[in-house]
Amino acid sequence: MTVAVPRFSTDAGVRSRISRWHRMLRFFGEGDRLYELLERQAALVHDGAATFLSFATGAASMFELQPAADGIEAEEERVSTEIETALARALLARIDREDMHELSSRLHTSLSFSIYSLRSNVTLSGDEPAEAMSDLARTVVDCTALIAQSIRRLRHGEYGAVPELAREIRSLHRGGIEMHDAGLSSLLRHDGTGGGHELVRTTFALDAVEGTLRQCGRIGSLLAYLAVKHG
Repeated sequence: MTVAVPRFSTDAGVRSRISRWHRMLRFFGEGDRLYELLERQAALVHDGAATFLSFATGAASMFELQPAADGIEAEEERVSTEIETALARALLARIDREDMHELSSRLHTSLSFSIYSLRSNVTLSGDEPAEAMSDLARTVVDCTALIAQSIRRLRHGEYGAVPELAREIRSLHRGGIEMHDAGLSSLLRHDGTGGGHELVRTTFALDAVEGTLRQCGRIGSLLAYLAVKHG
């Protein structure tokens, strides 16, 4: 008489190993997805800066641009939330999860300042950009384009190219801060033409652009750090 040997334990072990491999593949997939999301977030930050540039150069009014700005902000909020979820699930990534979270947070803050630059004009009922605004806005657009390019390089492991891009970002940031200070100084010297309301509106807008520039400078430093750390 032949007695069948139960194979439940062996089968259970195989299933357990397969399940672990599935989880590993999912975690690796989350790591790849993170880079896609960071690139998308950087692109949205650039779009936000370009939207503000359209107002600063007089290409469109703030009321015409407000729906586009709202859409960019909502999409970036969705992407930012998705990044946090993916970070919580990712097991391994070429860049540490904590560093990726900091990069995403700084991108989010940069966009917030750009949107606030536009909304400060909407809230305070002004539709004429300050004289210094267009140059500042162009600087922010240039910075965010370099940031997006740097993140693409990080994703593809091209760490050696990132420090030079980061230096360009920081150089633009320093030049932008100088333009902000000069523009604010000029505004304070000649505030008699527009009155107190115009002074407050323009100061709010200029300071918001300065906030964007400062975030760009910090992002540039963080990108250089990540390239050195992981390269």
